[in-house]
Amino acid sequence: MWGKSNKVWLHYQRNIIAADVYNAVFLSAFIRHAAVQRLHTWQMEVLDLQRYKKITKPAKVHRSMKERAHEPFVFIVGKN
Repeated sequence: MWGKSNKVWLHYQRNIIAADVYNAVFLSAFIRHAAVQRLHTWQMEVLDLQRYKKITKPAKVHRSMKERAHEPFVFIVGKN
């Protein structure tokens, strides 16, 4: 799989595990891009059992995650 070179996985800051520095920098940049652009909200849903709602639109999911996530019976789940 790796040919004749043995790869060693290194653990970097912010829980990034990569085989070399270049891959770690790329992964860190991608994670930052996804966080800034809020790309994770497309894959999330908020189930609000207090209001009997399922929130799926990314803007509303982001707002609900910030405002209502600490309240009881509000669940943040992945779509898969």
